[in-house]
Amino acid sequence: RLILAQNISVKHSLHTSSRYKNLGEVEEKLEEWRRVMEDRGLKISRKKTEYL
Repeated sequence: RLILAQNISVKHSLHTSSRYKNLGEVEEKLEEWRRVMEDRGLKISRKKTEYL
């Protein structure tokens, strides 16, 4: 079991994606978030990831 020592803050609202001009920007932010989580030791399964 992995316990992260750092606090990870994830803020989300219904209108989060409306801040971005297009799908490309949303995908860039998602990739950035994924990299940060993996750098902190969290493993993200791309096969099981569901995009809404």
